[in-house]
Amino acid sequence: MLRLLGAAALVWPATPLCATAPAAEPPDASEILHSTELARTAPYAGEVSVVTWYGKRTRARELLVDFAPPNRFRREIVDHSGYTAQIIVSDGKTEWFFDRAHRRVWKSAPADADYKILGPEEEFDLMAQNYSTRVSGEDTVAGRPCWVVELQAQKDAHAVRRLWIDKQHGLILQAKSFQIDGTLASTMRFVKIDFPKSLEPDLFQFTPPVGTTVVKSALKPRYLELEDARTASGIGPRHPRWLPSGYVFESVNVMPYKGSTFLHFRYSDGIDALSLFQCPSGVRLDFGDLPSEKVKVDSVRAWLSFGPDGKILEWPQHGQRFVLVGNLPLETLRRVAESVQ
Repeated sequence: MLRLLGAAALVWPATPLCATAPAAEPPDASEILHSTELARTAPYAGEVSVVTWYGKRTRARELLVDFAPPNRFRREIVDHSGYTAQIIVSDGKTEWFFDRAHRRVWKSAPADADYKILGPEEEFDLMAQNYSTRVSGEDTVAGRPCWVVELQAQKDAHAVRRLWIDKQHGLILQAKSFQIDGTLASTMRFVKIDFPKSLEPDLFQFTPPVGTTVVKSALKPRYLELEDARTASGIGPRHPRWLPSGYVFESVNVMPYKGSTFLHFRYSDGIDALSLFQCPSGVRLDFGDLPSEKVKVDSVRAWLSFGPDGKILEWPQHGQRFVLVGNLPLETLRRVAESVQ
């Protein structure tokens, strides 16, 4: 998924009312995207609306978000009645996930992004190889002036993302993602946003409610090299031998599950992410109540469904279970799946 968070402020010179000032040239799109990393230095608090289309269904979520640099955050997922259904909070050392409906709490160490194979500059270089960018105009989101940046696929020039980036702080205040056929895949928009000088430390602390079950993860999620993942998990990584044009291996993450572990591989073309989960045969990843249809991977029966992050292709292989998630055509996902060795 694109991780762009920041941009420089612009100061417009005052001119006499009777004068005709030349139109100011906007910054270069790549300059805006590069400078988005600066948003990690500013605290913010806001309300976010997220809508995702998958198949003929839509999913809408409202979130309350708080962030304090360098790595403290709080996200509350609110249902239609204003009821907080889930809370994810981290003080930078401990991460909590609270599911109110099931009265369960997961406690773990936050993932360390320093273990990723690709650094920020390498991600931007990869993006430039696969996408063209342009500043398509200016707009206002949540009362704040933004640059609008559009990203198009180099191969067929279809729109992939449209981003509304806060001119002063560089935070992405609105984003629209598109399918290959041009239809809208998802939208994210800040309904309210504030940039206070600081946020109360208590926001990033969490105490499990009385009566909830706390599940502790003994493993710290880490982005590893493939051979390191084998040592850390005891699972022999099975890597796809074919990836779509422009995609490269980014990372593999070792994740705990009921006393065992599974692997999460991540591939990227600089904008879009493709995820592959390699699990013990008894593991069933929970993507929610999604309708599925039967398809084939090689001669093996597989299941296809549509989720918030794209198509979900699931199949058994080598006595294990594999799940591939991405915003790509079925035939492309099938070819990736059939190349897993």
